[in-house]
Amino acid sequence: EIMPSLVGSEMCIRDRYAIGFDDYLARAGVIIMEWCENVPEALPRERLELHLVGSGMEPRAATLAAYGARYEAILETLEGFPA
Repeated sequence: EIMPSLVGSEMCIRDRYAIGFDDYLARAGVIIMEWCENVPEALPRERLELHLVGSGMEPRAATLAAYGARYEAILETLEGFPA
């Protein structure tokens, strides 16, 4: 399932419940979310974030940020792989 896009820079609690946002975050599996920095209070405390920069003809770069012991361990494992 793909969650509908969130419009605007703020999402109120009522809107989160109306679209089932918290239900999506509670599911097992991977959640891909664009512009998650716009709703930091809604993100799980423990998570692995992928940040992409660059657009158009610019080179792209990706970085990972781990929050919580589980995701820090995953990131450490991934850092052992060649780029």
